[in-house]
Amino acid sequence: MIEKTKTVKTVNKESKKKNALIQKWKKYPNVDFVFLVLALSLLVIGLAMLFSASFAKAYSEQGDSYYYISKQLQWAVLGLLAMGAASVFPYKFYKPILMALYPICIVLLSLVYVLPSSDYQKRWIYIGGFQFQPSEIAKLAVILALAYYFSKYKKLVRKPGEKAIVFEAKNFMVTTVIPGLIFGIPCALVLFETHLSGAILILGVGGMMLIISGCPKRYILPIVILAVIALLYVAFGTDYMTSRINVFLNPETDPTGDAYQIRQSLYAIGSGGLFGVGYGASGQKYLYLPEPQNDFIFAI
Repeated sequence: MIEKTKTVKTVNKESKKKNALIQKWKKYPNVDFVFLVLALSLLVIGLAMLFSASFAKAYSEQGDSYYYISKQLQWAVLGLLAMGAASVFPYKFYKPILMALYPICIVLLSLVYVLPSSDYQKRWIYIGGFQFQPSEIAKLAVILALAYYFSKYKKLVRKPGEKAIVFEAKNFMVTTVIPGLIFGIPCALVLFETHLSGAILILGVGGMMLIISGCPKRYILPIVILAVIALLYVAFGTDYMTSRINVFLNPETDPTGDAYQIRQSLYAIGSGGLFGVGYGASGQKYLYLPEPQNDFIFAI
């Protein structure tokens, strides 16, 4: 009898704890706690990986092992504060900001071609000690601008007596041309920066949103063809991208020059095997791999 009483008390305590947790969650009905935990987990893992990959280079170049991680941590804190602030206001509050963000993005993408820059690829804007890539802003601006457009436009209905070709032209303009220009203009500006990966990302996101919006399939094929032609032109019609592709496909042609980074990353991946050598144990980050904290962090 005593054991049953203890069991009942234990169950009641656990039940009260669960109910208290549920009540706390109900206070924030608009918060997706699962998504929040996943996002924070990815942030923590990313910071840990960055420190492991960058501390040797940071100490060698800056005399401070925490140089890169401290900068990234500052941006992480700012991002969390911005996320918290953004969650407080209703989405309608951001409409004026949204209306201004896209044109500002276009202006910034254009400025990289005229402002002085130490980056010969013309991807960065430098203001004092602050630097940023407008293409990163473009990714967000395109998503928000397309979302706003798709929420406003109404599906066209053919009027009685309206010629089929006229209706088709109007429908093509509303469902395809206008949204295509919304993501096509920033995509082209990023593409001419020779930032192929950024352009592909913007093009992919814009294309997916176009398809999800219900764009007729007969309109999508011409866009895909034009996009492929543009990407092929940049990839094989410009000296910069052609040389990068050649180095990637044939790293042995210039092992101590342009292909050095690729070869060192392959050594790092090969030495780790399928499961790696363990956190913090990679040897290639000790000034063998030139940029271990950037695009090649996977190798570490």
